[in-house]
Amino acid sequence: MKALIFSDLITVKNAALSLALIMLLVGSCCLFGTEAPSASVAAMTVTLAMMYLLSTAAYDEMNGWERFRMTLPMTRTQVVCGRYLSVALVALVGMALGIAGTFALMALSGWAAGFDLPFDIPASVLPSTASLSTIIPAALAAAGCALLTAAVGLPLLLRFGLTTGTRIVPVAFIMLIAAGMIALNCTPAVEVLEAWYDQLAGSSVALLGLVCAAVVAAIYCASAALSVRLYANREL
Repeated sequence: MKALIFSDLITVKNAALSLALIMLLVGSCCLFGTEAPSASVAAMTVTLAMMYLLSTAAYDEMNGWERFRMTLPMTRTQVVCGRYLSVALVALVGMALGIAGTFALMALSGWAAGFDLPFDIPASVLPSTASLSTIIPAALAAAGCALLTAAVGLPLLLRFGLTTGTRIVPVAFIMLIAAGMIALNCTPAVEVLEAWYDQLAGSSVALLGLVCAAVVAAIYCASAALSVRLYANREL
């Protein structure tokens, strides 16, 4: 299993620098565009995970690598589980890099603020003691969203491949988002959740975070089980 994880990571090592630069670009635009460090770390976390997901799917179809991989001493179940584990690992790494990158951008802003610049740097993007308490929860939430996105996209990509899967994945997401918006508009769920969240103490918020993490993990594992069945029936 470890070999499969490393094989996925090695396939995208040549694009590591470009992925890092894209992360910083996205983070910079979010940080200075929204003036919210939490938006920056969330964007960088999700960017790395999603670009890795699509990159590995693209490399599967290059030069017949996916068919050649099946000649090696490994099962299709191991291939799927290795892909899910590598995506989860990259999501965690993206969270750490997003936090580090956001603080680096904020520190750079603080350094630049000491010069006579032709524009003003918003105080909200400068380093502060409150930044840590907002950035870390945003990074955790973004990693969870990235895993939920992968839980929807991976079964389709593994079953249909990148060429066909990329046509189906956006449709699936649009349908899920539309269904969620309809459900929320038909019920007072949002108002109830907001009122309940405002009344939570710090320990209750932490407990809520653990529950959400458990739900994400359960959905991710269920998605992996589905992908195993779908990939077993795929003709390569």
